[in-house]
Amino acid sequence: MKRLLQFIRVNVLVFNLLSTLMLWAVCASCWLHPEDFPRLSLLGLLFPVFLLVHLLFIPAWLVVNYRRAWIPLAGLLPVMGFILDYCPMNLPQDIPPQAVKVLTWNSHHYGSLWEDKEEGKRMTVKYLLESDADIICMQETTTPGAVIDSFYTEMEQRGYHRDTYLGTVLLTRFDILDMDTIAYESQRNPDGSKGNGSKWYRLLIEDKEVILVNNHLESNRLEDSIKQDYVANLDNPEYRKMKESGRKIGRKLTTSTVFRGAQTDTLCRFAEQHRDERVILCGDFNDTPVSYTCQQLGKRLKNAFRESGRGIGLSYNKRGFWVRIDHIFHNEQCRSYQTYIDRSIATSDHYPLISWLVFE
Repeated sequence: MKRLLQFIRVNVLVFNLLSTLMLWAVCASCWLHPEDFPRLSLLGLLFPVFLLVHLLFIPAWLVVNYRRAWIPLAGLLPVMGFILDYCPMNLPQDIPPQAVKVLTWNSHHYGSLWEDKEEGKRMTVKYLLESDADIICMQETTTPGAVIDSFYTEMEQRGYHRDTYLGTVLLTRFDILDMDTIAYESQRNPDGSKGNGSKWYRLLIEDKEVILVNNHLESNRLEDSIKQDYVANLDNPEYRKMKESGRKIGRKLTTSTVFRGAQTDTLCRFAEQHRDERVILCGDFNDTPVSYTCQQLGKRLKNAFRESGRGIGLSYNKRGFWVRIDHIFHNEQCRSYQTYIDRSIATSDHYPLISWLVFE
């Protein structure tokens, strides 16, 4: 019995050390540039899996040798920042009266995923009108129609200013003093147009100038057929089908992460150039908190969800794709309050992300 117990303890120790190294490696992958290491830079997607495996060693040690339960806890310390990026644990806050409500949402063409597309548009428009947000940053909005035209007219009557760029839309109560696009490369759509992009705006909020950037970074371009195969494999896993599905998804992710890496570098340079001003970056970044994109931006800016959000906060609502890829970043001249994912509207494959910002 003693030999068996010793054998179990040794194996638990070995596998615990391996899980610690793998968890650290996954976090370290965020510092690999996607252009140089496209596949390795995707390891951050596996962060929740390796974190869960690592946490299972805590009860395992409590059973086989409780004195060594400190080992997995010690392994978490170097990556605690990544854990809080992924799942912050902030207390509720009172929202200051001067706070500006910011809403960012990839609307998937104003709710076109709804079974009745026109009804989806009406539900989406109703939600936006009732949100009473001061700044609305939208992505994937290229869906014309009477419902959308009427929505824009009503927003203008309410005093909102509007601008569009490559499927993104900005609606704001504040005057737009200046604007321009941010130049970077993106994959092309079938019609030859640029697929993704970012545009900055200089807003006058009360007596303060604020630079806002509406972003839609490189899409992963996973066709519906690929997503459907992936979800089907969750219900009826077959090795051959799962392997083929994984290859298809891997190829798409590898291509898109290379573009996002370069796009992220451009945004980082933009943030550094304007570090003495009030800066907000929001939108669909198509990357999780444990990724090159979010970690590089996080070195220069604060992530609003990390600063004032709670929980994992999944912003992509398709089954099998449990990720938060929509973000609001801001610099030291701003502070966020009560950032959260609004799950009350499901007309898109994304949920809206909302935060209240106060400018120093």
